[in-house]
Amino acid sequence: MDGAAARGRLDIVQTLHNTRDEGCSTDAFVEAAGNNHLHVLQWLHQFYPDKSDTRQELKAAAGNGHARVV
Repeated sequence: MDGAAARGRLDIVQTLHNTRDEGCSTDAFVEAAGNNHLHVLQWLHQFYPDKSDTRQELKAAAGNGHARVV
């Protein structure tokens, strides 16, 4: 799921969520933020809020110039 989130593939993230039990790690949030995939980040926050590290997400987004995510 982390790799799909990093690539902005919400469809795959949702499929994995519905068919697997592993879930995601904090990396999914950080990579989605750093790669400007706001739609994925919003979905992850809805379904896996306990995995979020807001400081790292903001750092990744800002570090890559993604003001929309910040």
